[in-house]
Amino acid sequence: MWAAMAGAALVVALPGVAVAAGDLDTGFGRGGYTVTDIGGWAQEYGMVLQPDGKAVVVGDASAGTVVARFNADGTLDTGFGEGGRTLTDFTGSRLGMRAVALQPDGKIVTAGGVGGNAVVARFNTDGSPDTGFGTGGRTTFDFGSTDWVNAVAIQPDGKIVTVGGVQDSTYTAGSVVARFNADGSPDTGFGTGGHTVTGFGVYNGARAVAIQPDGRIVTVGYANGGKSALERFNADGSPDAGFGTGGHTIMDHFGAWVVALQPDGKIVTAGGDGGHAVARFNADGSPDTGFGTGGRTAVDLGLDNWARGMAIQPDGKIITAGFANASRGSRADTALVRFNADGSPDTGFGTGGHTVIDLGGAGGDDAAHAVALQPDGKIITAGHATGGTALARFCP
Repeated sequence: MWAAMAGAALVVALPGVAVAAGDLDTGFGRGGYTVTDIGGWAQEYGMVLQPDGKAVVVGDASAGTVVARFNADGTLDTGFGEGGRTLTDFTGSRLGMRAVALQPDGKIVTAGGVGGNAVVARFNTDGSPDTGFGTGGRTTFDFGSTDWVNAVAIQPDGKIVTVGGVQDSTYTAGSVVARFNADGSPDTGFGTGGHTVTGFGVYNGARAVAIQPDGRIVTVGYANGGKSALERFNADGSPDAGFGTGGHTIMDHFGAWVVALQPDGKIVTAGGDGGHAVARFNADGSPDTGFGTGGRTAVDLGLDNWARGMAIQPDGKIITAGFANASRGSRADTALVRFNADGSPDTGFGTGGHTVIDLGGAGGDDAAHAVALQPDGKIITAGHATGGTALARFCP
């Protein structure tokens, strides 16, 4: 049984002069962060950094889907969309975007759900819908009574892979991985008509995706009974029978939210189960017992704390970003944890390996939902705070 490392104290860092790893970078925004109103109530879920350092974020807003772009200093890029953002309300149905990916040509691919169906949309570099993609810039698809997408990735050949869930009329849910051609049409050579559905009980779904150099697709999500499932698919959409047991590995804990690949082929997942939890697996799907305790580690930052985003540094250190609550009913704060390559907390980062920062102001909630690394090693997070979309930058 995997044991968690608990008892880390909740330390709230105040904006100030950044002098150490894990401190806010005071050269970014207002003392290291920005909170921007991009359309009333907003909840950001995905972020990708452009080669020029600009950050594209996607999520929900009061007026519908939001795609926004920020300059490298944290200000809105007013040359994108209308004043830095594109708000879309497709046919009056609330559209929730959960993920974003960047094509080599700079076009922006987003994915989520609308009206009970899954959707993929593409935008030009100026924020306008790419009308050459799907129908008017989007593709919607229906695999069951209710469909949704949580993550998107782009293959080197330009094809688009999405993962999420599908639920039928009996409320039985399954994980779904789908692939689309570069024009938004389903790739009928993948799975069955462009998609593959798998299930491990009455309730499961995929939350994150990574594509291996050999074209195989790795997903992670939740499984029935309070567990998580790690799956791998061949390039044609069939389960990879050489991975785990028949193509999957079930983890005896709940809360895997994100997955990433190391250069050596090992697979890292992160989420929440007794804290900011990270697990590492060998290329065959077995736990990497040289990592943490039996393949898993966790840092407990309070009563309720989860990792929602993850990035792996070139030196193998692992950064998770999410939120932490000191006690039940208290407001959440943005939280980062850094682990060494062996799974132990990096005590040279923040306070004992973590940083908890209040971006929401007195009485306000805030959290990070995505994290990325700049070429110089600085750490960018995106999420929400009282007042709008929150971006923050931390010293490496």
